Amino acid sequence: MISIAQNPFSTLRLLAVPPDADPSVEPLLAHAGVLIEAGEARSAWDGINRASALDRKFLTASGNDLTGPELAAIANRLNGRPAPLGLSEAARARVGRLLEEAGGLLGTGSSAEHGPGAP
Repeated sequence: MISIAQNPFSTLRLLAVPPDADPSVEPLLAHAGVLIEAGEARSAWDGINRASALDRKFLTASGNDLTGPELAAIANRLNGRPAPLGLSEAARARVGRLLEEAGGLLGTGSSAEHGPGAP
């Protein structure tokens, strides 16, 4: 069963997708977001569209309004790499807020300091 974690009054959603779950049953999985599988985070413009034998997590916004640079920055930071250059000040601020929130949802504290799923 696919589960969704979120903080009150936030648009960020963390979806846990167990092995062999059908992503088509959850509309949020069709959004652009950050896919975390096998310990690696990456941008996923088309969401998740097929079942997998892997346990996956998917970060997205309920408004489907994350930009390409924001997705890349979040994925990079979750992987312990610097955010790409060229983000506007507003985008950097939004990414920082989302990473803090994502860290709580992922159970990692400040996710910018830890990799996906790290304690």
